[in-house]
Amino acid sequence: MGMQAHMTIKGNKQGAIDGPSKIKGREKSFEVLVYNHEVTVPFESRTGMVSGKRVHHPVVLTIPITEAEPKLAKALTTAEHLTVEIKFFRPHPDGGASEQQFYTVKLENAKLTAMAPYMPNVAEKAPGGFGHLEQLSFIYDTITWTTVGGGEHIDKWLEPA
Repeated sequence: MGMQAHMTIKGNKQGAIDGPSKIKGREKSFEVLVYNHEVTVPFESRTGMVSGKRVHHPVVLTIPITEAEPKLAKALTTAEHLTVEIKFFRPHPDGGASEQQFYTVKLENAKLTAMAPYMPNVAEKAPGGFGHLEQLSFIYDTITWTTVGGGEHIDKWLEPA
């Protein structure tokens, strides 16, 4: 069974931007097929000493294209402030068919900075392909990483380390 992540988006002007999920407990969320995010700390390669402030890069997600496309485009083109929450699921450690939500990434005062719709090569017959997809990029003021049983860490993009 593959690992899953689901995303919810709430705008300060449009309110909830609903995704198509009908899965119990994940209703109106977007299925996240790919998640990429990087925070780096510059360092001097010769000494290993930190040489600058940490750098938050955009959170980049791939989702299927949905009926929410116009609302996402509006959020992009109007620089709407968003709250984005990505919940990660895994097979339950106790076994069985159930899943456990074990990790959450929350972006506050986020902005959608890029939408890149694409269609994989239809000539390649990949089983279970997803068809029409898009990559979304978000920047944010505050990010919160939370794990079940592991606590949380909050970082603000512009705050000194």
